[in-house]
Amino acid sequence: MSFRDSLQHLRSSRDTTQEQLATLVGVSRQSVTKREAAAPRVPRGPARWPASSGSPARRRHRLRRRRRLDRRPGE
Repeated sequence: MSFRDSLQHLRSSRDTTQEQLATLVGVSRQSVTKREAAAPRVPRGPARWPASSGSPARRRHRLRRRRRLDRRPGE
């Protein structure tokens, strides 16, 4: 059961309005409304790139560095 469902169930079982709950908890009525209307969160998946290879920006940086080193004169 999600937080949203638990909150709605508790409030309805005790015949409490959103405003009464908000006063009891010390938040605004709008805050209670938002929590009850909030869509369930979707769990985040794994990163788009493996940690060993680094981010795309990091890979571009390494590639540019290699190219600069390859262009050094006299080696």
